[in-house]
Amino acid sequence: IQVAPDINFRIAGGKTPLIQAAFKARSQPLKALLARKANSGLQDLRFTAQLYAAQEGHAEILADLIAAGANVNIKTWDGFTAIEAARRKGRTDIVEMLGKAGAK
Repeated sequence: IQVAPDINFRIAGGKTPLIQAAFKARSQPLKALLARKANSGLQDLRFTAQLYAAQEGHAEILADLIAAGANVNIKTWDGFTAIEAARRKGRTDIVEMLGKAGAK
């Protein structure tokens, strides 16, 4: 992470390191990637980092993404948003967090 020339490189399934860190709830790598200005607007074959964090209930990860300026209203290629993912999974704490951050 610290020496990769392109911090937004793609791995299996189109995931970037930031997406993978959000999906797997890896806080320290996520923070290091955000410090290097990894792009939170990218998505893999399905979701963005914010959407994975919301769907999986990773509140700390989502909070870090929001604090770094991640767009909470970004939509996937099929129009799906992080708040919709959280609602579908019954993650009321995440829905509340996203709402406070301006998610619609």
